[in-house]
Amino acid sequence: MSTLLLDHAVKPGSTGLLGETLREYGHRIRLVRLAAGDPLPNDLDEVDAIVLGDGIQMLLANAPTWADGEMALVREAQARQIPICGLGFGARVLVKALGGELAAGGDSGWRDLKLNFPGREDPLYKGIPWTLPSAISQTESIAKLPDGGTPFGSTAVAGGKPAVRSFSVGVFTFGFEHKWWLTDALARDEAADVAAGWATQGQGSMRHGRRLAESIALYLMPVDRVNAGRVKDLHY
Repeated sequence: MSTLLLDHAVKPGSTGLLGETLREYGHRIRLVRLAAGDPLPNDLDEVDAIVLGDGIQMLLANAPTWADGEMALVREAQARQIPICGLGFGARVLVKALGGELAAGGDSGWRDLKLNFPGREDPLYKGIPWTLPSAISQTESIAKLPDGGTPFGSTAVAGGKPAVRSFSVGVFTFGFEHKWWLTDALARDEAADVAAGWATQGQGSMRHGRRLAESIALYLMPVDRVNAGRVKDLHY
């Protein structure tokens, strides 16, 4: 069994701290580089978790040719209760695949992420401050979560409603738009205002990012969670 990593970036390694941590915790990674032309898997029979990486693509305009196939795979995985974690663009793939809505326009820079009550209580955010500076860089935004979606954290938007930056859909599906997975190398390729703020915010971001990555490895995607083909219950 393997953790399927769908990479949307031109260069490999877009999952940063999460990819590094999953490998450290013993995950066997199956890397599919969609932006490089790798085909989607035909089935999920040997997959016990999925990570949807970040990328510069959009879904509302000039969506990549593989987007529909990827979203079909997401729907199948969620129906089978295979854990899924979407990062950035991957989080928006989750939203659209499961019936939510996206809107044109986004945000870029360092913003204070504020966790709401579900976010503060969820094991994935254990040990994370209720308010923390976070890197944001996206050209589309989440307008409406899918049915059953629970927002965990948001950032303020001038003159509008706070923007959802992390959420769950059911027990095994999570999406994040605050870029906690960034490393020094990834930050250099981010938008100019994110890269410029990395000098002062980067170490704190990576410290919290490692904590989140470890929580995902321990609670959402533990390597011993599969038994006779059945996903074990999460214990909160």
